Amino acid sequence: MPTDDGYIIPLLPGRSKPRTDSTDISGIGDILMLNAGSFNSFYEMWLSIFLWMAVTYIVVHLIAAAVSLLMLRRHAWMLGLSLPIIAMMAIGPATIGAITSAGIAWSFYQSGSEMPNWYALVFGCLQTLFCLFVSYTRILASL
Repeated sequence: MPTDDGYIIPLLPGRSKPRTDSTDISGIGDILMLNAGSFNSFYEMWLSIFLWMAVTYIVVHLIAAAVSLLMLRRHAWMLGLSLPIIAMMAIGPATIGAITSAGIAWSFYQSGSEMPNWYALVFGCLQTLFCLFVSYTRILASL
């Protein structure tokens, strides 16, 4: 919500400084190849964190699905038992990944600092590792 003098109306009282937001991401490849530089806008930050989380999450679930298919290759219900793992490749990043990426990006955006591209890589990988940790501890608790 820019005002006439170029300042952003803050959500928290006492914070008001000029901000230049630009959405000049030239492509997803630039984000994934770490060529995008620093991000200023919320959308750039959210998209870069979300992409890294989605890529790492999909790689982890592809490995889990491959191990599952390999171990169950002679089972009659092999595909039926592996489909939930394959379905989580899209459901996880689209729900929890988008929300947590938005939360991280919002905190960076509100701090007024630029986010280097490799921060997005670190935050995306940490989100995936946290999901793996929570999933693993839930499995151990149910045994």
